Amino acid sequence: MKIILLLALLNTLPGTWLGTIQMGKTTMPLRLTVAQKGEGISSTLSLPFERISDAPVTIVSSQSSGIQFELKQGDKSFVFKGDVQKNILKGTVSSGDEKGSFEMVRSASVDVRKYFGTYEFESGQFLHIRTWDELGDNQLTYLDEKGRVGPLYAMSDTEFFTGPGVWIPLPMVAQVGFEKSANGEITGLIWSEGNDSNKALKRKALHREEEVTFTSGRIKLSGSLVLPSGIGPFPATVFVHGSGPATRDFFGPVPYLFARRGIAVLCYDKRGVGESEGHWMDADFAEYASDALAGAHYLSARKEIQANAIGLWGVSQAGWIIPQAIERGKNIAFAVLLSVPAVTPFEQELQRNKQEMEAVGTPEEQIAKAISSLKADMESLRSEETKEYFRQQIEKLQKEGNQKALDESGSANPRFLAWYSTLLDYDPVPALEKVKCPVLVIYGELDRGVPLDPNKRLMEDALKRAGNNQVTLRVFQKGNHALMLSETGSMAEFPQLTQFVPGLFDTMVDWIVQVAGKKF
Repeated sequence: MKIILLLALLNTLPGTWLGTIQMGKTTMPLRLTVAQKGEGISSTLSLPFERISDAPVTIVSSQSSGIQFELKQGDKSFVFKGDVQKNILKGTVSSGDEKGSFEMVRSASVDVRKYFGTYEFESGQFLHIRTWDELGDNQLTYLDEKGRVGPLYAMSDTEFFTGPGVWIPLPMVAQVGFEKSANGEITGLIWSEGNDSNKALKRKALHREEEVTFTSGRIKLSGSLVLPSGIGPFPATVFVHGSGPATRDFFGPVPYLFARRGIAVLCYDKRGVGESEGHWMDADFAEYASDALAGAHYLSARKEIQANAIGLWGVSQAGWIIPQAIERGKNIAFAVLLSVPAVTPFEQELQRNKQEMEAVGTPEEQIAKAISSLKADMESLRSEETKEYFRQQIEKLQKEGNQKALDESGSANPRFLAWYSTLLDYDPVPALEKVKCPVLVIYGELDRGVPLDPNKRLMEDALKRAGNNQVTLRVFQKGNHALMLSETGSMAEFPQLTQFVPGLFDTMVDWIVQVAGKKF
């Protein structure tokens, strides 16, 4: 019986399955991975909304096309019962008293880089395809110039699909068929969606991308330089990361959109991430500013780049970095700041939590209690006693050789908390008061991570005190922290979103082109 069960599993399940669980009004993604391990089967399941990642799964039964598997993680358990028909696995799921349904599609492993590029519709509109790590490691993603965005999931090396949200794979909303030349190169794609007629897109050589390295002090940083087609010289911008261990893929296909409009982009792996040296938790905002300046210095030596039109572009945490870089780097021509704070990290974290709870309808008394508790916890990070505790815990993990725990981002890691405690009281206002170059500042009306009030007001006041009369500030209606169209701005909405706020990319690109044009 065991041999029969194993053969049934090997015939139907090996591979990675992507899909969606529907329980009541809640829709959440899931990923099942099944592989042969020796004479048996190894299976793991990820449920990002439940903070469950690659947890072991017990396969209870499998007969021809039917399967039952269970996941137990802490006090939570899920039981799945379903059937496999070709490459689709669907059925019912239960967790305690909750019941729902699930559906998954078997995904294919492909070399994502061969699909990178810009594709043109017959109408003259463009679609850009690259990986975006906000949607998952090595996740191929499309972005059109009206701001529609989403993941592309592979079913084969030519068949892909996208779902109803950036983190929700199913049901399929559109299918994408890539076309190949005789030698196997991707030449175009067919976009099929709903009742609309199929749209044919041709791949266009509108930019070229180079792997590059440059140094920041003793640290070697690796990245990608995206250059527009043509001779140049081109205006350029260094893309500066938000928080966390981000790679050059933090920015998705956006560099291609900029390049199509004649702007070169340098995006790089943060320290200790991807192919860059160092470690992101060994650097403060000043050192991150040095990295951005090192990127600008690298660009200035390239013959394709207009040396007097190099700027910095960044999101969220970059608001604590870019003003420092401008203060120290006298040749930065412009800055584009998206969803950036004008308060300390301490204040921003309190604002973020309060706003998020308000967005999901948490009662005021509960919010007040939670914020009071959070404030006390964060204030404790400043104490010498807490810092000594972190040192002891870090040493303990080092002695155990638990580097994985020491590299994780989050409050479970004492190294992260020790690093975060050194940044808590950084005030960006003094650096902002010294910014003299042209600045474009963009906020979302519904940003819960960096609320419009007080950040917009403090930003305006600081730049006014700088005597800077070259400031453009835009607020996009219904924009969340990622500047995507939303109803409440809560991060709970993010998985279902598919659209950046209208006019976002035109606003940025047109402004940069105008500012760079004044530099000739």
